[in-house]
Amino acid sequence: MLDMLRQMQNKARKNKIDFAVAGYLNTSFIQKMNQLGIKCIIHYSSIPEIFDLEIDHPDHLKHIKEESKKLQRSTHDTARNVE
Repeated sequence: MLDMLRQMQNKARKNKIDFAVAGYLNTSFIQKMNQLGIKCIIHYSSIPEIFDLEIDHPDHLKHIKEESKKLQRSTHDTARNVE
């Protein structure tokens, strides 16, 4: 996987494209990416673990997703009732 990321980074550089890895990343993976010069974008919920910091509203995104799913279901159910 590291070889693949290194190749992708090289191709991105040649084409003058910014390259970064994003997601639920752990500290050791981030350190490896730093050694390769690859930028990392971490998930909001990973901030406490990686930086040893508390964050405001740690479940905020979870609640947004739940509300979004409820709205999608109600819209889907309403559309079914119309048919």
